[in-house]
Amino acid sequence: MIQVEDRLDEHQSIFNVVSDEMKTMKADISYLGGKVGIHDMKLNTLFKMNS
Repeated sequence: MIQVEDRLDEHQSIFNVVSDEMKTMKADISYLGGKVGIHDMKLNTLFKMNS
């Protein structure tokens, strides 16, 4: 029975690491999405100025 509990603890640790990494990815995606929006607005402004 100890082996099963050890394996469960090991899996829980892995899930915690993956969960933390996914939280970081979500923050990165949100940040990059905001940057893309800013660049899109700047490009739109430039296109309007040149039209």
